[in-house]
Amino acid sequence: MFECQESNNNDSSDLIFGLLPSFINQSSNYTIGGTISGLVKSELVLRNDSGEELQVASGARSFTFTTKVAGAYNITISTQPNGLPCTVSNGSGTATAKISNVTITCGSDGSLWTSRTLPTSVNWRSVAFGNGVFVAVAFGSNIATTSP
Repeated sequence: MFECQESNNNDSSDLIFGLLPSFINQSSNYTIGGTISGLVKSELVLRNDSGEELQVASGARSFTFTTKVAGAYNITISTQPNGLPCTVSNGSGTATAKISNVTITCGSDGSLWTSRTLPTSVNWRSVAFGNGVFVAVAFGSNIATTSP
C-alpha cells in the first residue's frame, strides 16, 4: 500500500510522494440499475454496452447489472417481451456514482403504439380507450389500429 523509493538527491518531495497510498489513482466502478413497471411477461432481456445481458423475470420491479462500470454506460433492450413493448428512460450517461435511475416501462398504456402500415386515404374518426388499449377508428370503414 505504501511505497518508498531510494533517491540520490536531497529532495524531500521524492519521499513524500513515494509514501502516498496507491489507492489514490485507482478508478472506481459503479453498479447500474433502476426500476421496472408493467412487466407481466418474462421475455425481457436488457443489455449494457459492456455486453452483459440480463433476463428480467415477470413482475420484477427493479434490476441491477452485475458488471460494474466506470465512465460511459448505455442500457438497451436486447429482447422485447412478445406483445408487450418496453422502453428505456435515462439509459445512458456517465457513471460517477452508483446509477439507480434507469427506468424500464412496459405495457400498453397508450404511450406505446405498435407500428402498422395503414392506408393514408382513411379519415380517422375517433380514439377510444378500454382494457389498457387505445383504439383508433376510421370513419366510414372497418379499419382500426390499436396501441399494442
